[in-house]
Amino acid sequence: MSYNYYKCWLIIAIAFIGLSCQSKSQEKWTKDMELRAYNGGGMRPESKTVIIKDSTGTYIHWLMPKTDTLVFTLSKQELDDLLKEINAIHFRSIFSGGMGSIAYDKPTTSVKFKWNSQTHEVSIGATEGIKQGDASGFYKLYNYILSLAEKKTAN
Repeated sequence: MSYNYYKCWLIIAIAFIGLSCQSKSQEKWTKDMELRAYNGGGMRPESKTVIIKDSTGTYIHWLMPKTDTLVFTLSKQELDDLLKEINAIHFRSIFSGGMGSIAYDKPTTSVKFKWNSQTHEVSIGATEGIKQGDASGFYKLYNYILSLAEKKTAN
């Protein structure tokens, strides 16, 4: 048998092992999960931060000179629906990075998700942008998180 024959089978075996080892997206929110969403900076003296851990959420709205910190709770269904949104936009396959230029007045929008001792953060701002993945999906997720927090706190 030729060298190319073995090489071909080796590539197939590696691909099969890689696909079988890929982690399946979780479908249920777990206690170790944490989500942080932020928007602020740019020319406006305002920021909005949402932190969700376990069943507790915190919504921090800063509008100079005032900071409002509001705490809310989420049901198991709301947490699972949030995770469905994260999975639906394939958040863990969106990557951001430096864009090589600066938009001085552009605010930063970021989402950071922690699960199973892993962390994934995507950020769009003055110097960062989407390098891989769907920017509209990223903004859809951010808006989903923000609207959930605003609805729960009646803001």
